[in-house]
Amino acid sequence: MNRQTLSKTAERAYWLGRYLERAENTARLLANESDLAFELGRSDDEGWHRLLTITGSADAFADSYDVPSRRNVIKYMTTDATNPSSIVATLHAARENARTIREVMPVVTFEYVNDLWRESKSSLSGNLSARRLASALREQRERTEQLEGFLSANMLHDAPWNFLRIGCFLERADMTSRIIDNGVVGVRQLDLVSQQVRLRGALKAMTALQNYSAEVGQPISRAGVLKFLLGSTSLPRSVTRCVNSLRRSLGDLPRHDKAMKTVNSLRRKLAQEDASELAGPELSAYIDEIQQMIGITHNAISDTYFHFKPRLRRASRSPKKTAKKEIT
Repeated sequence: MNRQTLSKTAERAYWLGRYLERAENTARLLANESDLAFELGRSDDEGWHRLLTITGSADAFADSYDVPSRRNVIKYMTTDATNPSSIVATLHAARENARTIREVMPVVTFEYVNDLWRESKSSLSGNLSARRLASALREQRERTEQLEGFLSANMLHDAPWNFLRIGCFLERADMTSRIIDNGVVGVRQLDLVSQQVRLRGALKAMTALQNYSAEVGQPISRAGVLKFLLGSTSLPRSVTRCVNSLRRSLGDLPRHDKAMKTVNSLRRKLAQEDASELAGPELSAYIDEIQQMIGITHNAISDTYFHFKPRLRRASRSPKKTAKKEIT
């Protein structure tokens, strides 16, 4: 394959990783908010509107829906074709990327992604009860994780694999920051019981409740949860762990200096600033800055590897002829 073809393959592998991770983490966000609404006995639309805000889709949602009710938000974030980040739309995009790079992946990969898209489209349609929604979201998450494990065990760990993992880790870091935003920012304004529900919900959304007890060894607190989800070097979904894993995968690729510089800036940001003591607005601003740095990292990766511009060969020049001197 020529360099332009390789850059297209790399880009599609990268976006396959991002889309699969986005679909899974959107399911985690929805399940978390649904659990919070039930446990807190909340019947208003505040939590569902907040979910739209932290995913950056509030304005686009308002173009199609009047009220950010449970039913409308769930539909918009699961099956709405007008939302490119809905679970079904994201899995469809993953399917298209898997279809175009079948030659560098295990043969059955496309079938697995296609089945995941079709079944999610079916199970998430309609006005779902809380129980049916929880079951559909759990199944979608589990099948995505199974696919990730299958690829890890069966795909060549070469350049396409590294781009797949880079996309996964970058998306996971971004979505983890949004789960933190939904579950931890503003928690100090709640009563103690509601604080515990919110903090436990953020840990459960990341399948990290048991891991928190094992690593932190202290009662659940705002400071403890923030340090764990942002800074743990052993939790697979912590922002720091994702950035470190991204750095390792990027290091296996050539010409990584520009992208690595942005990754190292993000690592320093996470290591040097203690977010656990920040107040609500300050913490929200900190999370926003982390997300912006993730976006800058994406741009650096894209500019380096995906925007291929073949060098034009310079036309050969004939030697300049000097004017003959007139013989006098």
